[in-house]
Amino acid sequence: MAETLRQTYFVPPVPVVVAKHLDVFEKIGLNVDSKVTRSSNEQRDDLLNGECDVAITAIDNMLVWNQHVDDFRLVGQIERTTPLGLYARPGLSDFSDLSGLRFAVDAASNGFAIVAKYLLTVGKISDVEFVEIGGVSQRLTALLEERVDATLLGPPFDEMAEQEGLTQLATVNDLARDYPGQGIVVCESRLDEIQPRLHLYLKLLHEAVTWTASVRRQEGLELLAQAGFGPRARESGWDARPATLVPSAAGLELLVHMRDELGMLPSAFQDIHSLWRSDVLEAALGSS
Repeated sequence: MAETLRQTYFVPPVPVVVAKHLDVFEKIGLNVDSKVTRSSNEQRDDLLNGECDVAITAIDNMLVWNQHVDDFRLVGQIERTTPLGLYARPGLSDFSDLSGLRFAVDAASNGFAIVAKYLLTVGKISDVEFVEIGGVSQRLTALLEERVDATLLGPPFDEMAEQEGLTQLATVNDLARDYPGQGIVVCESRLDEIQPRLHLYLKLLHEAVTWTASVRRQEGLELLAQAGFGPRARESGWDARPATLVPSAAGLELLVHMRDELGMLPSAFQDIHSLWRSDVLEAALGSS
């Protein structure tokens, strides 16, 4: 009987899409059940309640989650970076226009909200009201309905935003080049329970990453098109694919730097590198 691993994400990352397209999960007998989450808080609760085994989420989320329950660990990074654009409602055309306006976020104290706050602070944009809306789909809807004035959007929602006439004021990747992509997060307390499935999952994602490095760009774009990615989403998704599942040290350090500059490092925080369980990935890739 095939083993089942349950994952939660906002949008499927390229290695997961590739692994499913190549049937590597099925061929080796691993069922991967995927849940599209509504928020990072829901991901946290699903991990803690055992409703899912892994969460593909912004790595920064762990810093806040671990202040309440020190159980969340990083076992891989599944994007080189997360392509994010700062989008605003019609009538706003410049970064400076955001002063005093409403900015939609998933959760105000973690995740993409941190990079948004950091970029606004660096840009000397003041008095912004951060409104907790939820996942990227909900934030786009709130922006289109003008319940908020701006938000961060990634593929495919950035493409949808432009089709609706919203304005891209900046990109995170231009302003913070080392910003890391999403990570694969687990509960350390459940590692023994999920270890065989997790090792297999990571090994197969590694195979998918290796495949993306070996094929022509056009072949990769065609695969993402078959998976339902729009023109913009497949371009940015392919460009953000990782060369390795090992997290970027520079990216992890940038997350700490941004929080430090904002005065938002959690009181009990010690070292982000200690949250990275390199042994789990090493064991997965070393297993037969």
